[in-house]
Amino acid sequence: MSIIYTQGTFDLFHVGHLNLLKRCSVLGTVIVSLLTDEAIEKYRGKPPIITYEDREDLLMACKYVDAVIPLDDVAKTQNQIRASRPEFVVLGSDWAKKDIYKQYQMSREELDPLLIFFPYTQGISSTLIKEKVKAQ
Repeated sequence: MSIIYTQGTFDLFHVGHLNLLKRCSVLGTVIVSLLTDEAIEKYRGKPPIITYEDREDLLMACKYVDAVIPLDDVAKTQNQIRASRPEFVVLGSDWAKKDIYKQYQMSREELDPLLIFFPYTQGISSTLIKEKVKAQ
């Protein structure tokens, strides 16, 4: 079975996250590289709402996830991808507009043969959830 690598913060787990993981599971064994609380704070400038331990528990309870590995620095993504030896690296299509080569510190030649973008679930995101709660 193919190894599928995806990563993220998965803060405020929602149906968009579920859709991504469900699509990944159709391709094979799903490994989620989960950013630690410290990595999120460094990357976004603020801590997550849900702790790493709780986010990990939520992901492991999801039937579409086979393994969760901690990612303590986004700049180390390439190490995790190389160590996982995936057939595919899967991201939501919202990442297609970002410079993932720079972020992952990988060349196009190395990453492009592995890369798959699944459609982003419209109308839902952790940011939208936070904004809704704040507006209430």
